[in-house]
Amino acid sequence: MARIQRHLFISAIVTLLLLLLFHANCGFNEDSRIEAAVHSELTLHPASTLTDLYKFFFQDAFGPAHIISDPDAAKNYLVLELASATRFEDYTWQALGYKQQYYRLNLATVRDSILPLDTLLKALIESADSGPQSDIETWKAEWSKILVVIEHVVPDLPNFQEDKSSIADLLAQGDYVVHHSLLYTETYEPHYRIIDRNRFLDLQKKYFGDTNR
Repeated sequence: MARIQRHLFISAIVTLLLLLLFHANCGFNEDSRIEAAVHSELTLHPASTLTDLYKFFFQDAFGPAHIISDPDAAKNYLVLELASATRFEDYTWQALGYKQQYYRLNLATVRDSILPLDTLLKALIESADSGPQSDIETWKAEWSKILVVIEHVVPDLPNFQEDKSSIADLLAQGDYVVHHSLLYTETYEPHYRIIDRNRFLDLQKKYFGDTNR
């Protein structure tokens, strides 16, 4: 009996250690993915501020659902943006966040007649309709986790503390949507739409291939 009890005790300890190791590795891998995502965004957009990194991760969590309420208005706005845009960034797509549930698709693909406007609009609306049902409390917890990694990796971002406080105030008020920083907007003049991963892969296969400019 004593031998059996000792064996069960040892088995329980081993199981506990394995579980702890598993969770530690999961956390480490997640932090590593967040860090890789931060470096990826800063490589493509080195003028990003904390606000822009927040938007980069937020868009991967929520997709375009928060901006699509009227398909006709969405199309009209898209047409007007294309007509008024003076320059576009030199990439075709960008994977968002560390989960890469969504992609930014450069509107230059429509301007250059690579991707039909109505095809993009259809993918955009379908992406909004099928997006994850996140909520403010879930996002606040996720952002806190992301922020810890950002503070460790790039604590010297321009206007870091001010942006950190502004985002915290926004979330405390139950809101979560931000615009790109003025620095980002003036530097890159971003023109893109957000598409979910499955629809992006379909568009990539048909229109883009593996080329990302």
